[in-house]
Amino acid sequence: MGKKECSRTWVRNSSLSLTNLFPPMALSKSSVSFLLLFLSIFPSVYSQTTQALAKAFAANGQYQQAIQTIDLVITNHPYVASYYIDKVNYQIGLQNYPTAVSTLTEAIRLMPDSIKLYESRGTLLEIL
Repeated sequence: MGKKECSRTWVRNSSLSLTNLFPPMALSKSSVSFLLLFLSIFPSVYSQTTQALAKAFAANGQYQQAIQTIDLVITNHPYVASYYIDKVNYQIGLQNYPTAVSTLTEAIRLMPDSIKLYESRGTLLEIL
């Protein structure tokens, strides 16, 4: 599997349920800042909504913004492997495969019994 095919497969398999809440025109810096400030008042929904915002950035091809956004979630919840997996998807969207392998290794550290994570890392290592 080539680099482009891998990138498309990872991003396509990333589920995105709230894309319509964040249309491309709504992803300005000021609106994102306001949204994150607003969500900080409600910590119970902050992580889920911030994760959805990161997925919306990725769906719009804004992978760097998606990484920065998911990093906010990871900072607050460093022991949740699914956030690292999302970050891997965004790094692959940027074709930053070495960093994606490192991030996936962190997810494996958190979920060492997940065979799928080891297989995914092997696929990435083949691309390198």
